[in-house]
Amino acid sequence: MRIAPATAEHLPLVLDLASATLKAHRARNPRAFPHSKDSDLIGLHKVAIGFPAEGQWTFLAWSNVKVEGYVTIKPLKYLTINPKNISGMIYDICVLPEARANGIGQLLVDHALAHARERNWKILVAVVWDGNDASHRLFKKADFESGRRSMFGRFFPKFRSTVYIHQLKT
Repeated sequence: MRIAPATAEHLPLVLDLASATLKAHRARNPRAFPHSKDSDLIGLHKVAIGFPAEGQWTFLAWSNVKVEGYVTIKPLKYLTINPKNISGMIYDICVLPEARANGIGQLLVDHALAHARERNWKILVAVVWDGNDASHRLFKKADFESGRRSMFGRFFPKFRSTVYIHQLKT
């Protein structure tokens, strides 16, 4: 398994994977994942793949024959009070259903952590929908601190989520 940056030619694949994940979440909790959010997801991935200089990146997990998953990372400058204390967020992570339970999610999270350290970020966060048990297990196993309620519940009362925080050692 290798991890490599996504390029513009990978955008349709990443959008297909992101859309499939969103549909699966929507099937379990339609009110939390309205169709209006589809365009937000598409826009984020277009920026992360097409313009990594803007501070967003998407990395793909490749097996010998195909892409098995991806992770999208972006800086969170609005959480930064001190400019030397920059933080980032795992905005989206996806592993193909048939490739799950093979350590691919862990490899993607480890890559995101290494990427954050290279940029001297102090904190890496992830927000996980409370119905996504696999992602909760993944971030707990990767030593993210859990239990904080997401601020999104204030704006989207049907969307219950937990914020996971990893304090990075540089």
